[in-house]
Amino acid sequence: MGKNLLIDDIRDEAMLAKRGVRNPGLSFTPEDTARNPEDAKRLLLQRGWDTVFLDNDLGETASMEGRQILRWILEEMIFNKWPKTDWPKKWVLVTDNSVAAQSMSSLLQSSRAYKPAGTNPSSWDLMVDDVREKEAAYKVVKIYHNTMV
Repeated sequence: MGKNLLIDDIRDEAMLAKRGVRNPGLSFTPEDTARNPEDAKRLLLQRGWDTVFLDNDLGETASMEGRQILRWILEEMIFNKWPKTDWPKKWVLVTDNSVAAQSMSSLLQSSRAYKPAGTNPSSWDLMVDDVREKEAAYKVVKIYHNTMV
């Protein structure tokens, strides 16, 4: 079983299974579960996650939403030139907020580092790229960042 991270204020593996996330043996401990943005950022910086399950709405008192965390970590990985081996290999968006899901999908697509995993629009796989693609991704994220409110 790979190294999985859950960023969600309420869901656990049982709730994910009810949503159709079928992954035998999937479980989360307090060490790989972030219930707030601060823990999410701290855990994402540990690097090397196989799959990150990301919700957008992290509670009414949260300082950031999931899409802001996603934008932050993409900028961190691209601008600080993380080796691809340290990037999450897959993102699974588990939000019920359709506007946020579209925003997060757009961020992943504009990074030019992730592609949709099959026909599931909530699941994104890491692509192997070259230096030119990384430079293009840097420009796209910078432009996207500057247009975000």
